[in-house]
Amino acid sequence: MGKLFNLTNANVKLYDGPPRNMDPTFGIAYFDKTRDTGYGGYHYDGRWTPVAETLISHYQLNAESKVLDIGCGKGFLLKGLLEACPGIEVRGTEVSSYAIENAHPDVKGLIDFGSAEKLDYPDNYFDCVTSINTFHFLSPESGEIALQEMLRVLKYPQKGFIQVDAFVNDIERERLLAWAPIIKSVFSVDEWLDLFKKKNYQSDFFWTFVRPQTPEKFQ
Repeated sequence: MGKLFNLTNANVKLYDGPPRNMDPTFGIAYFDKTRDTGYGGYHYDGRWTPVAETLISHYQLNAESKVLDIGCGKGFLLKGLLEACPGIEVRGTEVSSYAIENAHPDVKGLIDFGSAEKLDYPDNYFDCVTSINTFHFLSPESGEIALQEMLRVLKYPQKGFIQVDAFVNDIERERLLAWAPIIKSVFSVDEWLDLFKKKNYQSDFFWTFVRPQTPEKFQ
């Protein structure tokens, strides 16, 4: 199995409020309305550039490499990769037609509409495959299929990265369900690790935790 790798440098969210009214269609409300329904405005501000640079360095990517980002949203990581490594081939997949239509201009045409459960690419095609905060939106059954698909299109078993919502205790689970009530795989760290082991996932992974804003509530 793979190992923990902090690619995004952002794995803890603080939230003590009631369950949010998140947009399950991943439309305009999810990306560009209020914080209660989703991102609260998802705009390109350059923060994905250091993530792309870390990705390139860690996986030793170059202008000859091919990278897939599963659940790429508006394609900001793809944009960062193109900036950091001119010539690199990037693709993204996304279930949100709104995100695709409102993608960064530099990556429009590089994002394919479709689910992670059926990736329309050849076997062993990509040198590196990432999926950041996507798999938890799939049901456990769909997540297994998507993981198999990710591994199918990945050329090098150690050059994948998955980040997912997770928890290690009941308080974190409660906060996670308040922060993201539309997720379908509400898995603990151990349950995610069991899935990775079951599917012989040998690449890197990391977690997003939702913890109370008030420290005394997290004991």
